[in-house]
Amino acid sequence: MADVATRISELERTLVSVSNQTAPADTVTSRSKPCDTFGPEGPNPVSSSGQDGGPGVLVQKGSSSQYFNEILISRVLDEEQDIQTVLSTPVSEATRPVSVPQFNPMGILSVPSYSRPLSSFLPNKTVATQLWKAYVDKVEPCTKVLHIPTAEVLVYTVIDKPSECSPGMLALCFAIFFAAATVYEQDEAVSVLGDNPVASLQLLKTGLEQAIAHADFLESPTVTTIQALAIYLVCLRRRLSICLIRLTISPSALRVHNPGRGIWTIVGFVIRAAQSIGLHRDGKMLGLSPFESEIRRRLWWYIVCRDGRAAEDYGLENMRRMTPGCAAGIDMPLNVHDSDLYPEMDELPPNRPGWTSMTLSLITIATVLGWHENAQSTPTSSDGTRSQVIQDIRARAKGYLSRCNPVIPQQRLTMHIADFVLRKLELVTRQRMQMHAQPGTHEAFATEENLLEAVEILELGTTMMTDDRLRPWQWSTRLYPQNHMLLYVLWHLCVCPDGPNRDRIWQVVETVFGDTEATRAGSVGAGDLGSRWAVLTVLKEKAFARRAGETAASGAPRAQDQTLVATPGGMDAMGVFTQMGNFDWVDDLQVLPDWTTLMKDFQMENTLKFGV
Repeated sequence: MADVATRISELERTLVSVSNQTAPADTVTSRSKPCDTFGPEGPNPVSSSGQDGGPGVLVQKGSSSQYFNEILISRVLDEEQDIQTVLSTPVSEATRPVSVPQFNPMGILSVPSYSRPLSSFLPNKTVATQLWKAYVDKVEPCTKVLHIPTAEVLVYTVIDKPSECSPGMLALCFAIFFAAATVYEQDEAVSVLGDNPVASLQLLKTGLEQAIAHADFLESPTVTTIQALAIYLVCLRRRLSICLIRLTISPSALRVHNPGRGIWTIVGFVIRAAQSIGLHRDGKMLGLSPFESEIRRRLWWYIVCRDGRAAEDYGLENMRRMTPGCAAGIDMPLNVHDSDLYPEMDELPPNRPGWTSMTLSLITIATVLGWHENAQSTPTSSDGTRSQVIQDIRARAKGYLSRCNPVIPQQRLTMHIADFVLRKLELVTRQRMQMHAQPGTHEAFATEENLLEAVEILELGTTMMTDDRLRPWQWSTRLYPQNHMLLYVLWHLCVCPDGPNRDRIWQVVETVFGDTEATRAGSVGAGDLGSRWAVLTVLKEKAFARRAGETAASGAPRAQDQTLVATPGGMDAMGVFTQMGNFDWVDDLQVLPDWTTLMKDFQMENTLKFGV
């Protein structure tokens, strides 16, 4: 069987190679399937416009530097010199002290230590059981990686007899326990983990790193160890306030997270490990059992959907082609409950027509495929082609969501996130269509319709924090900041400082900024996010200064936005914006960048909160 699989693999590579040699190198088919656009060596670096991207911007900061080549952010940096000045301020001149990262992801590359057994890093049985239950209730619905019935057996086996378990099993348990600990509210964290929850998290982190090292992950990765890293890395980003009652690290709270580029780099490392065990190929092609094939599909697509945040988080060019490996062919996971699957099954069940624990993941995958397909479109692609992509995704999502009951919290979560990501995909797709129709103009993009839609998308994100039925999953709201939506809103306010709904819009901007700053107040190691946030902060100041300048030029006080523009799904006005103060450089604003240029990478931001 192994020999047959090897021959099939070689044949596929040969066919793809021949196809690549005969196809025009600079041609992109607007309606080709995502799986048809790769060679075996990875994605073809062709931009959505058919041309290679620009060189990007390198910002020097003392003896170090930071590179941005995502067009939306690099164009702003290129045009706005004062933003570069903020970013290039040496660490010694920074107003905010830099803390040493306590949760650096590079510990994954540790060497094994034999000074103490791996089991000594585990919590006691009572705490471990509580952490497992918290994972199932609070993390699993947003991070669908595991098959809970089989994972439950593994977890309780480790809890009962850890010394008899493999390093891979221990690694998965450490990841589960770490993830669960990071989603606790303040009081819960102290109640479960003790008065020093940070020390408990550090112990779990060290245990995971040592388990990965003992499992020889670099040379011998397994599905179990890849599952462990997939769970761990997404929750390492977690911004959780933990009350430090008896600690002196912070006077108020510590956010357990590390949003720096290291995590994105390690995700690429995990993808390579996954490819090395054939995770990117469908198990049925490799002679694996139906159950194992399905578990591998879930894991692969989960990793793929988490690998698209570079542009929005770090100002690095997002992939214009999906992660290499899709060419080999791998099916989507099934829309089934975990109880429908078991290791001994001879064939997989059919998709269920209604909601399952996999529904949110499937909507995530469909949306990521939509980003990818729209990214392949060219200026000559028809608007109907792009619109059809959205219609297809909406139709698929409608099939999943039509039987959802918003009274049931987990189904309500799925409906909320689906609405969020589909509206965002639709807005960006519409703006791409406008860009192709009227290149080089502000008017095509600085429309009240686009602005209100972007604001409502931001409002959807903040609404989750006030919905008590979604309380168990509110931790995930801050996991992925919606930088692109906020950047568009601020850019629009710079271009059109006056207009209807401005009080409401500024209130949303202030809410997003306030929530983010409060979250980051006690953060550890948030350097890269800070750089991106510095750009947004300066752009916000420019937008407010432009608004103040318009008011001063008119010689009359600004009206209180009596007129509201109604949009589908819109909300009432959210109050009056309180002025932030005066700025000395109102008359010395830099020329604003053209949105036509900025939009070239806006389409592939991968905006799902839970990995999109």
